[in-house]
Amino acid sequence: IGEGGMGVVFVAEQEKPIRRKVAIKVIKPGMDSKSVIARFEAEQQAVALMSHRNIAKVLDAGIAESGRPYFVMELVQGADLARIIHDRGPLNVADACEIVRQAAIGLQHAHDNGLVHRDVKPSNIMLALDGSVKLLDLGLAGLNNAELESTANVVVTDRLTSVGQIMGTLDYMAPEQITASPQVDGKADVYALGATLFQLLTGRTPCGDRSEGTPERIEAVLQKPPLDIATLRDDVPQELCSLLLTMLA
Repeated sequence: IGEGGMGVVFVAEQEKPIRRKVAIKVIKPGMDSKSVIARFEAEQQAVALMSHRNIAKVLDAGIAESGRPYFVMELVQGADLARIIHDRGPLNVADACEIVRQAAIGLQHAHDNGLVHRDVKPSNIMLALDGSVKLLDLGLAGLNNAELESTANVVVTDRLTSVGQIMGTLDYMAPEQITASPQVDGKADVYALGATLFQLLTGRTPCGDRSEGTPERIEAVLQKPPLDIATLRDDVPQELCSLLLTMLA
């Protein structure tokens, strides 16, 4: 049903102990080194124990015969924010804030349990049919930023990679992720959630322009202040403008 930077997602039917539809995400080749798999298995213990309304639950995880990690997750009926933005354009202020409020509650729960997402973005946040908001791919947290090699990164389209290492998605990455700092923590998730809120409100990202080349966009994130949303729409309260600048600081 979908393909992202780190894996392919399938719909499947679980037969036992409960017959139900589930989502299975199989990690792409290249993410199956021994150290990544070891980190993957350790992180799953923490992820599996978490239960929160705003986090898509991981039901099972393992290593396939091919050697590639996989997740079995609850199948969320709804649409991710990237699709909503594409189909509807910018949202009204109240709806955008409520979506991000729920996502922030889920992120705080993850941080309280020692997990940093490291790839928060619209396509990793689902708006379910019942109105709830769920974070996706938290189970991949252990695969992001593991094996940081150096600050000499190779740029591949919109993603950064060191030696075989996917680090995040450029439009939502905090500066410390771009520079391969080993100290990436929950503040990077706050930055990414701010960038997501900015896009929900404007249809664009706060740093750089997607029509520019990747080096220029990296330079914008590292060196330039984010755009002031007040210059893009006039119905955003000043308190929200200030909050966005704080999240993106």
